[in-house]
Amino acid sequence: MSQTVVAEQGKAYEGQRVDLGNTDIHSFLAEGSAIGFGKFVVLGTDAETQAILPAVSADITDAKKVAGVVVRSLTLENPLSGNAGEHAEKDMMSVIRKGRIYVKMEEAFDPTDAVYVRYAAGGNGVGSCGVSTGTSERALLANARILNSGSADELAVIDLSLV
Repeated sequence: MSQTVVAEQGKAYEGQRVDLGNTDIHSFLAEGSAIGFGKFVVLGTDAETQAILPAVSADITDAKKVAGVVVRSLTLENPLSGNAGEHAEKDMMSVIRKGRIYVKMEEAFDPTDAVYVRYAAGGNGVGSCGVSTGTSERALLANARILNSGSADELAVIDLSLV
């Protein structure tokens, strides 16, 4: 029997590591609501074991609160379209602090842009990235830079150095 439908596989997915270069990845328990792959998280109630989505600007701008970006996991369902997959509360998740990772950007971007993280509802959800402050909904993420160009809702290669 011949196959008549073929799913097109993308070149990358949210939260996928770009390469096997020098990285710093930590494990945290998801705290609060579900946390999607490729979303930015901060240290949770127990800073040694938990990570949570940012709630205020200071969560992102205070280097002592920054955790990193949630890495795509092969232990969870990884749909090819729609929902990018997510960790439920108390799931163990990998969070990259140093290295290169794919994240979905809310607007067009290029390597000259700064990286901003959403801490309020809207756009692609709390913890998503963009290149402008928006309307008091995002904060600048220091020590992160964009390495490629693209359009809104496309994947950017973000180089993190949060350690």
